[in-house]
Amino acid sequence: MPLRPIVSSINSPCYNLAKHLADILTPLSGKGTSYIKNSQHFDEKAGQIPIEPGDLLVSFDVVSLFTNVPIDDASNIIGDILRDDDTLKNRTRMTSDEIVDLMKLCLTSTYFKWQGKFYEQKEGQAMGSPLSPITSNIFKEHFETKALDTYPLKPVAWFRFVDDTFVVWRHGKDELVKFLSHLNNQHKCIQFTMEVEEAGGIPFLDVKVQRSDTSLSFAIYRKPTHTDQYLHFNSSHHMSAKNSVVNTLVHRALTLCDEEHRKDELKHIEKALNKNGYPSNLIHKAIKKQTGERSEELVDDEHKGVTFMPYIKGENHNTWPIELISDRAHD
Repeated sequence: MPLRPIVSSINSPCYNLAKHLADILTPLSGKGTSYIKNSQHFDEKAGQIPIEPGDLLVSFDVVSLFTNVPIDDASNIIGDILRDDDTLKNRTRMTSDEIVDLMKLCLTSTYFKWQGKFYEQKEGQAMGSPLSPITSNIFKEHFETKALDTYPLKPVAWFRFVDDTFVVWRHGKDELVKFLSHLNNQHKCIQFTMEVEEAGGIPFLDVKVQRSDTSLSFAIYRKPTHTDQYLHFNSSHHMSAKNSVVNTLVHRALTLCDEEHRKDELKHIEKALNKNGYPSNLIHKAIKKQTGERSEELVDDEHKGVTFMPYIKGENHNTWPIELISDRAHD
């Protein structure tokens, strides 16, 4: 059974240094055309892709990216980028070589204690270090640029979020298999798995991408193990927490779904939340608020201030929040 240790590095000797280095290195990543910030960003970029009838939707996934990124190779890549970075002096007084040396120190200090014994991760980067995501991302950007430049056939689109990649391929299934082999031959530590569309659709992040003859459409994707269980409406949480559940699901539907799938998604949300005890009028109110159909009772600009107290169900349920009538209320 393959295992990947995920160890929090908070309060470890190199934790604060790793955070500082991550801040210095962050501006170096996310500049390529493949960069995806989140699901909404993916919708915006993928929605502009022209689709032809023979195109294939494909997802490539790196096997255990963090724990397989070679530290020496990643350090050399980052060192070269830092030496060409004219803005580095605005973020730190350290030289590029000093940054790389400290980065290696953080990435190789991967010991941890479990059941009374000490262990050390001998290869790859530790999952749990604040430095691992940014260094892995920089390495992956360099990797994919080299891989795409050295293959004669190019994908129509190549979008990546960390280790998940969404691709539109226009050269047939036989060439797609060869392209996968090409990716897996780039570096012995970096291997990909591949998923090809089924019934014209494929998931990416929490988006179900569906292909038509000329364009892509978007709906919410839920894994087969998803149960539609949320914070129950009758649980002993404040109403603001329950409103957050409704608002989050409605916001995701309105943001990620196109018009073709939005209505069905909102119906699914209402049905799922009803099973968790939420009244339909609360859901409809959230939809109206987020679509701009705001009624006067939803607009409240009269508060002079708000103070907060610990929530105890049954004790102060109807007195939340408390409006400050005057500054003396602070006393």
